[in-house]
Amino acid sequence: MHRVTDTVYAEDRYLVATIGFLVTREGVVLVDTPQLPSDAREWRARAEAHGPIRYIINTEHHRDHIVGNAYFPGTVIAQQGTAERFFRSLNPFEPLRQHLLHLDPQGAELLATYVPRPPTITFEPRLTLQLGDHTLDLRHAPGHVPNGTWVYVPQERTVFTGDNIINGAPPFFHSAVPSGWLETLDALAKLDVQHIIPGHGAPCGPDAIGQVRAAVTGVMDEVRRGRDAGWSREEAQERIRYIDRFTYPAEYRERYHVLERLGVGRIHDWLGGQI
Repeated sequence: MHRVTDTVYAEDRYLVATIGFLVTREGVVLVDTPQLPSDAREWRARAEAHGPIRYIINTEHHRDHIVGNAYFPGTVIAQQGTAERFFRSLNPFEPLRQHLLHLDPQGAELLATYVPRPPTITFEPRLTLQLGDHTLDLRHAPGHVPNGTWVYVPQERTVFTGDNIINGAPPFFHSAVPSGWLETLDALAKLDVQHIIPGHGAPCGPDAIGQVRAAVTGVMDEVRRGRDAGWSREEAQERIRYIDRFTYPAEYRERYHVLERLGVGRIHDWLGGQI
C-alpha cells in the first residue's frame, strides 16, 4: 500500500485497477473498490483502521472499478452515466462470479451472497463534498469512458483520475470519447496537484498528464493517418498494433488485443463523425 500523503492511501497490486482512500475527521472515503473478495476484505480492514467508511466513489462503470462495492459499507456516489451503466456492466453476473471464484477461491463465501451495490447518489456535472477539513471536488470527466469522474482533494494536492490517467499501461479506447479525453487532460493540467492516483499503475506526479496525452494523441494520430490513406475500419483494426509498445502482464495479452481492436474501431468511427 502507498501512503501518498498523511491522509491519502492507494493500492495498485490488486486485480487490474488502482484504488485508494482519503481519511478525514468525519470518516473514510473510498475511491473505487477491489474486484476480488479477499482483496476487498483486506482493503476494508485497512480503511476501517482509520475510521468508519462514509462514502464509496466510483470513477466509472467498468467492472474493475465497481464489483467490490458489495463488500463495503458507506453510500455509493457516481456520475449519472455510471449509475445508468452499472447493472449492464455486471450482467450476466454468473459468468463473472465463476471467473472471480476461479481467481479467488478463498472468497467463495462472499461471492455466494453477492448483492451488487449501485450508486444511490448521482451527479451531473459536478458534486462537492465537505468532510471535516477536506473538500472533495467530483467532476464529470469524459475520456476513457463518457461518464468518467475525477476526485480532486485540494488540501492534499491530490487527484484521483480513474482511467483518464494510466501509469505505465496502454490507453484503451473501446468506450472512449477521444475529444473529451484530450479536454479532460487539459483540465487536469490546470489543477494544483502534486499527487495523482491513476486508474492503473502506481501513484505518480503531474508529469503523467503529458505522458498520457502523448500516448492518447499518438494512437489517435495513427488511426487518422490510416483513415486518410483510405483504410477502412476493419483494415485499420488489422494494421494498427500499439498495445505491445507498452509493458503489461503477459496473462492480459489476449484481452488487451481485443480491447485494442475495439478501440481502433471506435477512433475510426469518431474520426468519421459517427460518435
